[in-house]
Parts: sequence; structure tokens; C-alpha cells
Amino acid sequence: HDMAKFISAAMNGGKYQGEQVLAASAVEKMLSNQSDVAVAERGVGYFWVLDGDYFSHSGGDPGVMTLIWADTNKDVAIVLLTNGDSFDDNANEGFEQMQQLLKTFAHSL
Repeated sequence: HDMAKFISAAMNGGKYQGEQVLAASAVEKMLSNQSDVAVAERGVGYFWVLDGDYFSHSGGDPGVMTLIWADTNKDVAIVLLTNGDSFDDNANEGFEQMQQLLKTFAHSL
């Protein structure tokens, strides 16, 4: 629940339900390119992958695979927390399928 509130605030200039909970300047900096090094994505923010109208962060530890993905153009986001190991091909395939299903659902709203 807290992660959903955070991503909502990040998508709205630091506001959550009309209240400024994060400094707008901090959100702007967090979601701006922090590297001059060319990468496949548009840019790399403070732990965010920046790709046009989307920003995301993924990660994991043994037994856990995660994704936060936001489409600022559609004002929808996904917080995906799963059990699985990134070195397991079946877990990776299932995780990728869940991501695609959730993104498809998010874009249908």
C-alpha cells in the first residue's frame, strides 16, 4: 500500500490525494536523467529507468522478483512483488508474462 502511495505521488509531482507529500523539486530531480553515458533507455534517474512517458525500477534477491512501472501519460502504475529467482528460466518467463498482462490491463483502464 505504501509503495502504491509513493508511486502515485511520484507520478503527480509529489502530490498524493491533493497533499504535497514529496517535494516537487525532489521528484523532478528523481525522474530526470542523471547520466551522460548513453544507455538503451532514454536515461537513468535516481534508481529509475526513464523511457519517455514511462519510468520503472526492477530488482530482486534470491526468492524475490519485483517491478515498479508507471505510465505517466495514462496515469497508471504497476507494483509487482513476486516469489521467484531470476536465475530460474521458468520464474523469469512467468514474471515476464505477469508484467505483460499487467501492462495490458493497465492500458485498458
